Amino acid sequence: MIEYENPWFRVIREGRQHWVEEPDARNGAAVIAMRGDRLILLEMHRPAQGGARTLEIPRGYGAEGETARQAARRELCEETGYDAPLASFQPLGFVRPNTAMLSSRVAVFAVTLAPDARPGPRDAEAGAVTDHATADLDALIRAGGIEDGFTLSALCLARAGGVLR
Repeated sequence: MIEYENPWFRVIREGRQHWVEEPDARNGAAVIAMRGDRLILLEMHRPAQGGARTLEIPRGYGAEGETARQAARRELCEETGYDAPLASFQPLGFVRPNTAMLSSRVAVFAVTLAPDARPGPRDAEAGAVTDHATADLDALIRAGGIEDGFTLSALCLARAGGVLR
């Protein structure tokens, strides 16, 4: 039974269980974007996290009729200004961000940008587009610099897939 619904999600109740469905998450995507030995991350302001500034990979819902790979490319371009050929987005697997509360299963892709790639215009969703040496990622994670679940999960998939060492 639908307990609540808006354009972005609905709360479902089945017996004593409640969960959130995000219809547009079905073809949503998250992207590990590399340029040389550097990982592209977004600095995001998250009101739901007490206004925290977080480092995250690009991600988002898919648009109507869009594949997850197409969503990955669009999100990368919208959020970072970087673009790459659609065929260069390598599937890494899926993330279920909160199995107790969300029905979402989101595809994760990796893309390697050209060494001389320069960003074009981007939307204002991210406060900044940053890049980080892959050699420094473990220390950054240990120091609490990356706490976003999508980003941490995607980094694990990238390591398992040989994209990151």
